Amino acid sequence: MLLLFSFFISSIALAFFYTRIRRKKNKKTSQTTPHLKPENKHLSPLADLGYETTSRDTSVFNVTKQELQINSHQDLFILYLVAPPEQVFLGYGLIQCLLTAKLRQGQQGIFHYYDEQGNILFSVAQANETGDFNLDNIGSIACQSLVLFLKPQEKNINIALEKLLETAYQLAEDLGGQLQDIQHRPLTQETLDIYKNKHLTAIS
Repeated sequence: MLLLFSFFISSIALAFFYTRIRRKKNKKTSQTTPHLKPENKHLSPLADLGYETTSRDTSVFNVTKQELQINSHQDLFILYLVAPPEQVFLGYGLIQCLLTAKLRQGQQGIFHYYDEQGNILFSVAQANETGDFNLDNIGSIACQSLVLFLKPQEKNINIALEKLLETAYQLAEDLGGQLQDIQHRPLTQETLDIYKNKHLTAIS
């Protein structure tokens, strides 16, 4: 009986020390690994969300990746949404936020906001060399910032600007991060007023 009791006590002691060692190891790992914004495990797969992710618009929206890379200031209205320090926008969490904001993937593999007639009002891309989103491998998506942009046109410019700003603030709230202007400075109302005056004047 005494032998059985000693074995029981020894087992408890071993379990206790094993737990302590694992906790120390996990704590050390969390201190040395950069914190990435976690994906919400409760998010549903795209197929279960009922969203259409293919282009339903055949019109040409002439904004190329090259134009984005050279930052064509005169033609494009551009805002950035930058992830918090040491974080990125990840996979399903990012895509579901884009879809919830009524954006749909279309031409060039980026997301667009369509009006009721199927015209593109503005677009959202990853702020990197390719800009596109690979929906065939959503788990691999990890971007540090998004770029929202439109080409000022006489038709629907007021609506497009309003919807772009509304979507930008919604994404900032849902994803976290900071909205920035084309110079990567924090977005202010003064900057927005300058943008609006510049682009609205250009088409008047």
